[in-house]
Amino acid sequence: MDKLWKVVAENKDKVRFHQSTSYSPYSECLPKWMEMQEGIIKIGINGFYRYDNIMHPLFKNGRITKKYQDWLFDIYMHYLTDIEYRRGVTVQELQVRRYWNYLEKGIYGERIRSLFNSLSTDNKYYISHTLWRQAESKESVDKFADVMVTVLNGGIVYKNKLNEKQLLLYLNEKKNEDSLLKIEVIQQLFQPLGYTLHVFWENHFAVLGEEQTTIIDEMELL
Repeated sequence: MDKLWKVVAENKDKVRFHQSTSYSPYSECLPKWMEMQEGIIKIGINGFYRYDNIMHPLFKNGRITKKYQDWLFDIYMHYLTDIEYRRGVTVQELQVRRYWNYLEKGIYGERIRSLFNSLSTDNKYYISHTLWRQAESKESVDKFADVMVTVLNGGIVYKNKLNEKQLLLYLNEKKNEDSLLKIEVIQQLFQPLGYTLHVFWENHFAVLGEEQTTIIDEMELL
């Protein structure tokens, strides 16, 4: 996608769009999406990926001939790309939206789709953005901890010094369904391979040297 939008931005007058005849509903363009012919850059794209409401009447009502479909599709796509740039939609933003679409459409699995769709819009965007960042920098414990604390709006994530592959999450709240669902989707998407997570609700586990965590009846044991 980065290369596609770069080509469009730099060669707008030479670009001609056409609707791909073979495409995945989960992808905007094919591996071989660009072709040069006599100085014209022909771009095959799946217009339904992001503009289904606009393209559906053009191709599905049977009233428009193939010749005019191609002509109108090219006009639509030039117009839509201009709108995108005027709105300041960057390549990064397009990639974030792609992850959002993947999550909503169940590419990561039906369970994650269901969990993701139960989140607030802010959390959906944050998770999609973090998935994009993760693809750039790869997985990390710190990223997992940041997402967990941000989406849950609180909490502390620790590493267990006695077990380097175990993470400990403390939440100062009673165990509840909303937080459990958020924890599950974050684990599914961001928990580093080989790691486990132990959650402590209300009562903190004992930490030597921290008196507030070693009060009888107000602490948990590891």
